[in-house]
Amino acid sequence: MNHIQTAKTDLPSDSLAVEFHPSVDDYVHIANRVAASIKTPPVIRYAYQFFLFINAVGFPAFLWLNEYYIAGILILAVNIAALSWLIPWFTRGGHRAYFEQVIGPRESEIARVELNSKGIRYSSDDGESFFPWRRITAIEETDDAIFFFFSGNGFAVRKSGFAYRGEQDAFTRLARSYLEGEHSPQLEQ
Repeated sequence: MNHIQTAKTDLPSDSLAVEFHPSVDDYVHIANRVAASIKTPPVIRYAYQFFLFINAVGFPAFLWLNEYYIAGILILAVNIAALSWLIPWFTRGGHRAYFEQVIGPRESEIARVELNSKGIRYSSDDGESFFPWRRITAIEETDDAIFFFFSGNGFAVRKSGFAYRGEQDAFTRLARSYLEGEHSPQLEQ
């Protein structure tokens, strides 16, 4: 069974809760999204590109010009293979392997997320966290999960935890309304 529903009667009227099994895929998505939001300074980016250019083209050209033709061709072939296949292959599973090791059997445990007017309460593994709406910076939806982001991190709610699409839509609408209410300009009194 992929989901366990909480009866709505045990929650205040301005609250919704869902229980689900967390997924490694969600942690990978969060890590990739957070990493993509960090801008690399242009100096570092250009230095890295220059380094790659020197190693991929400059060094083989140097060997070629000094009449080390076979070594130049071999180094160029190795560089092309490394840049187009080897490096992407090594880095592809990095986040996934890391989170599989870190979270261990957490995918078999139940997590609970409760939304209310004050914030979001996340409970899992006999621990609990509370995030007030002012700390939430974005809500993002994918086919499999609803993501809540805060400065430098985030957490996910698996859509498989909802028995019906209507419950999922109500949960997302309530979260977005609380987030918009928190981040809307307030009039000073």
